[in-house]
Amino acid sequence: MPGNRLIKCAITHLLRRSDVSRDRRHDLKFLWSRLNHVADREYIKVPLQRTGGAEYVMLVNVCGFLLDGMLMNTGGGYKMREWLADEKMSSLYERFLLEYFRHHHPDFNARSKRIDWDMSVVPLNMPVMKSDVCLTFGGKTLIIDAKFYQRTMSEYFGKKTYHSHNLYQIYAYVKNADQAKDGSVSGMILYAKTDEDITPDSESVIGGNGIGVKTLDLSQNFARIRSQLDNVASTLKKEAATVNKTLFF
Repeated sequence: MPGNRLIKCAITHLLRRSDVSRDRRHDLKFLWSRLNHVADREYIKVPLQRTGGAEYVMLVNVCGFLLDGMLMNTGGGYKMREWLADEKMSSLYERFLLEYFRHHHPDFNARSKRIDWDMSVVPLNMPVMKSDVCLTFGGKTLIIDAKFYQRTMSEYFGKKTYHSHNLYQIYAYVKNADQAKDGSVSGMILYAKTDEDITPDSESVIGGNGIGVKTLDLSQNFARIRSQLDNVASTLKKEAATVNKTLFF
């Protein structure tokens, strides 16, 4: 399988690095031995992996981005370069969240959806709005904006604040998507957790729509990552149940 060859290629290149710790090198050698049946191939840039379980898709794409970040074509081969930019990691993070909800919660119709401007006539120069992840269930919609930054908080005169442009963006998405003006659309900025002392964690109602700012710790074991994402799904289902109960009683 191309994905397995990509994983083995990434492990091979990591084992060639001098800055990999002894313990990690031991683990990598073990993983390499488990892939002994997989053919050795030089790295060839391929499109993002989109099929398979969410965990496998993320692993293959991590290896692809890793190799893109480490290797640079020099005409006669490859050489190491600096690690990945936030933009590529953000793309991977968005894809992981989307594939997770598609795989584990198919009833939410998870998708990356274009959001139309709530205008009778939209000028040609208006920017396109497209959500990273859009979940719908029982008349409720949650728009998730995935963010992968080295710093999840801004600082203004010593005070930690949320990135204002991220809040403006999710608010614009939610208000334009909620064309019925009934509060059925909510939004969440989901940052990948960093080592900062203060990380985003709040829930508010702005203009009648719920807006959350949260973090997901990708360094924890997958069971905990899954628990946090499943809690997002559970909350949306509870909100949908409350709306339906109000409609019938």
